[in-house]
Amino acid sequence: DGPCVIEKPELHVKLNAVGIMYWFISHGSPRSTKRAPTVPIPLFNGQASRGEEVFTLGYPLISAQGQEQKATLGRINAVSGVNNDVRFYQVDTPIQPGNSGGPIINSHGEVVGVVTATLDEIATLRESGALGQNVNYAVKIAYIFPILNSSGLDFSVTSENRKLNMIKIANMYEKSVFMVIAK
Repeated sequence: DGPCVIEKPELHVKLNAVGIMYWFISHGSPRSTKRAPTVPIPLFNGQASRGEEVFTLGYPLISAQGQEQKATLGRINAVSGVNNDVRFYQVDTPIQPGNSGGPIINSHGEVVGVVTATLDEIATLRESGALGQNVNYAVKIAYIFPILNSSGLDFSVTSENRKLNMIKIANMYEKSVFMVIAK
């Protein structure tokens, strides 16, 4: 296993980080012959709800935490981001550098968003005198559909009603999300 190293910058330019993220989730690494088969993660066709349980799979702070994939659980705290930006969810799922570009997955096993940012705690402390904690953001998957469509990628969209066990979902998609290092 190990990270997938991309040495083709034109792929990055063509698909951008979100497209690359979804390409690997859907199709596996360019070196996928060395990996277990990937399971495409369906995209959610709708609006997630405030309070909804979600989790992300990723490789946060590999220099300190190692290269083992981490699953971090949380909730959607708001259906808008900074300054009420409707393109984002605010989530309390713990994220660090290395989670960016990873999927936010709901309890139905669908991608509802993609990890994009965290609130700058130091700037918030300076501005407000309070230390914001676990305030993170994910772009809603609905805003990624146009990128995927223009990139010619195949993807499935669902609106599942059955709730799944988060541990089973994390195990099912473990090989579908992996570290990507761009050179």
